[in-house]
Amino acid sequence: MDRLELSLAELRKELESANASSEDIAGAPAQVSSKRLLRVFNKNNRRQALFAAFLMGMMQWSGIDGVLYYAPTLFAQAGLSSTQSSFLASGITGIVILISTIPASLLSDKWGRRASALWGAATLSACMILIGSLYAANQVHNGQGAARWVVIVTIYLFTIAYSVTWSIGFKLYASEIQPAQTRAAASSLAQSANWVCNWIVALITPILLARSSCGAYFLFGSLTLFTGLVCLVYMPESRGRSIDTVHRSFEQSLPERLSTIVRSRWSERKGEIDGGSAACRSDSGGKMSEVSDSGSSQA
Repeated sequence: MDRLELSLAELRKELESANASSEDIAGAPAQVSSKRLLRVFNKNNRRQALFAAFLMGMMQWSGIDGVLYYAPTLFAQAGLSSTQSSFLASGITGIVILISTIPASLLSDKWGRRASALWGAATLSACMILIGSLYAANQVHNGQGAARWVVIVTIYLFTIAYSVTWSIGFKLYASEIQPAQTRAAASSLAQSANWVCNWIVALITPILLARSSCGAYFLFGSLTLFTGLVCLVYMPESRGRSIDTVHRSFEQSLPERLSTIVRSRWSERKGEIDGGSAACRSDSGGKMSEVSDSGSSQA
C-alpha cells in the first residue's frame, strides 16, 4: 500500500508538471515547438536529454546498419558467391532479427537497462574486433578456409546480440529517464541523433570497406567499447525506479554516482547471500527436526 501511494503521488506530480507546461505555452502555437525544445536544455533536464541522444547515436556507431545495409558486400568479401550472399543477407538475416527480438521484448524488464547495455557492448565490440582481427591477419581467403565461416557466423552473432540488447534497451531507456514535461521533445532529439548517425554510417561504410578490409570493423568495435565504458561509469539503472530517483542519480557528480553504483551492487549481492544463507539454515533446521522426530519414534 505504501508503494502504491508513492506511485500515485509521483504520477500526480508529473501530471501537474505537464499541465503547468501546457499552460505556459498556451496562446502561442507558433512558439510551442521551440519552447518545448528549449526546456530540454535547461539545468534540470539537459543531462538526461544529452545522454539519451548520445546512446541513440551510438546505437548506429555500433555498425548495425552498416552490417544490414551492406551485408551482401560483407558476405561476398568473406568469399561467398553473389547468390549465397544475397540469400543470407536478405532472407536469413531478417528471420534471425525477428526471432531474437521477440524474447528480448518479453524479457527486457527482467534483465534491466544497465545490464543490457553492458553485456551488449561487450558482445558487440568482441564480434567486431574478432572480424577485424581475422581480416588484419589475412586469414580470410576467397572460397576457402574456415576463417570466412567464422566471419559469417560472427556477423550473425553480432546481429542477434544487437537485437537482444541495444536495439530494445536503449530506446526504452532514452524515454524512461526523461521528465514528463520534456519527454516528447527529448525523445525526438534522441531519435534525430540516431537518424543523423545512421546517415553518416551508411555513407562511410562502403568507403571504409573499399579502403581497408578491417578498418570499418575496428572503428565500430572501438566505438562500441567506448560506449560500454561510458555506460559503466555514467548510466544509472531505471528499471523499477521512479523518475525522481533517476533524476537524482543524474544530478550526482561522477564520484558520487560510482559510489552509488558500487553500494547498489553490494546491497544486491549481500541480499542474495543472506537469502541463500537463510534458505540453508531453514533446510538444516528441517532436517534436524526430521532426525529428532525419527529418534523419538524409535525410542
